[in-house]
Amino acid sequence: MKCRRFLTLFTLFVLGAACSGEGDPESSSGDAPGDDAGVTSDMGAGLDAGPDAGIDAGPRGDAGTGADPFVSDCAESTSTIPGLVTTSVGDIQGIEDGDGAWQFLGIPFAEAPVGDLRWRAPVKPGCLEEQPFVADAFGPACPQLGEDGVVGDEDCLQLNIWTPADYTAEAKLPVLFFIHGGANILGSASQGFGPGRPAYTGRFLAETEDVVVVTVQYRLGPLGFLALPELSSESENDASGHYAPLDHIAALEWVRDNVSRFGGDPERVLLFGQSAGAINVCTLVASPLARNLFSSALMQSGLCTGEPLAEAEEGFGASVDVFEECRDATDRLACLRALPAERIVAAIPGTIEELAYGPVVDGYVLPDSPLALIARGEHNDVPFVLGSTADEMASETIFSLEVETAAEYEALIAAEFGAFGEDTVATILELYPVEDYATPQEALIQVYTDRAFTRGTRTLARAASGASSSPVYRYLFSKTTQSVMGTIPARHGIDLLYVFDVLGTIPVFPTTPADQRVADAMVASWSALARSGDPNASALGARWEAYDAARDDFVDFGATVSAGEGIRREKCDFWDSLTAR
Repeated sequence: MKCRRFLTLFTLFVLGAACSGEGDPESSSGDAPGDDAGVTSDMGAGLDAGPDAGIDAGPRGDAGTGADPFVSDCAESTSTIPGLVTTSVGDIQGIEDGDGAWQFLGIPFAEAPVGDLRWRAPVKPGCLEEQPFVADAFGPACPQLGEDGVVGDEDCLQLNIWTPADYTAEAKLPVLFFIHGGANILGSASQGFGPGRPAYTGRFLAETEDVVVVTVQYRLGPLGFLALPELSSESENDASGHYAPLDHIAALEWVRDNVSRFGGDPERVLLFGQSAGAINVCTLVASPLARNLFSSALMQSGLCTGEPLAEAEEGFGASVDVFEECRDATDRLACLRALPAERIVAAIPGTIEELAYGPVVDGYVLPDSPLALIARGEHNDVPFVLGSTADEMASETIFSLEVETAAEYEALIAAEFGAFGEDTVATILELYPVEDYATPQEALIQVYTDRAFTRGTRTLARAASGASSSPVYRYLFSKTTQSVMGTIPARHGIDLLYVFDVLGTIPVFPTTPADQRVADAMVASWSALARSGDPNASALGARWEAYDAARDDFVDFGATVSAGEGIRREKCDFWDSLTAR
């Protein structure tokens, strides 16, 4: 079997150098898009109107007590035909996804952010030109750097919806709203394993849990996070660098206004994401602009970060100087907006390791750093689940350090942490003795997994639980996965295969009963969180206690699902002490 090189971050996280089946890159009818759509098909009106903008604007649909009947300015009447849905932008025709769900793909939730709309808040879309709009294919990925250059299209602000086959506008089903990862520079809502096998499909959740699933795309890299003094000056909020989170807010507002027509309840929306998607979830949990747009939140393998606006403006100001014709232009913004998106992304693409693109503390979307806002209780106080995987750094995509021998391991620890003193190096080697692991590389992976993710998740869980009236829950994903290439550890991103229950769609994974039990437990728990704000479900098989900092409660999705207290407590305490120095 010939190995193909994987381009998507998700692919690299999960499989590393594995091989998968050849796909048809020209697929265009409900299948995962091929290379021409911006990612490989292989496995691996503006919102600047203040914090309460749009909260009561637009049709609410049929959900909620006393809600007004749904009215759309873009359709003459409200459709009651299954699979044909009247929305605020007009009639949308879905397609059946298997026997148990409808899917509606590529729905625009904002105007294309091109020309003068580049680096501005998303603008609400007008009426769809063709009605009914046949929602049978994913839209293009947002521009990003692929293997052979820049792929994708700026006209990418679209979302996808899966709903049970027997949905009705009165059903008021819980909604799961997902933000994909990719270091905020890669990925899309449509990436997958080949034609007809998207990774982030809501089909299985809709069929088994009677929920509505939404996946969303957003501007990436310099198109989604660029901060410049000129951009801040032209904004009535004196801020910039926030276009991706404003995309998320616009999509959430579209869901609030329209999801009832797909059988969803706009008052029961779980916001969740993985990796950079989880970082973006934290931004929304902390942002006053997202108030009342979701009822619960969940972060998979992400942290709460934020860069001060002044620092972002300075750094990006130097970056855009690469464009010589714009450097001394009378109107630098007009010059930059006239450049092809491909050139901008190619010149300043960012890297996975540096996480160059992320939330900006701009005083508007984020009044302060997300962690500080959460710690002070100045966040959107909703039931909150946080988790990480046991071997996050067992992914060569996000972790490039390698050792082969014990001597190399000890030397690298000394080189990396020697600035903290010999005692620190000795303590790390005592906490992570090489003989406790199958290989020196596995010991190294644990050092960096705990330093970043295990400790970071505990820090956030402590802050959130100490300042929230709503419960906080913590989990660990430790399930190893069998594949035709051998055992895959619980690395960064592999948990998504279980959350979306897609293991069985990938030929390289011979799904075992244990795999299916974990998938069933995660699907049920995520859906329960959306349904009631409590992740406990009968399929879990264990009692998931709300987080208490003294106990460090968690549920482990491992070979079996179990509840426990204290995830690597001594090691996390050490990393806390080192960070405090």
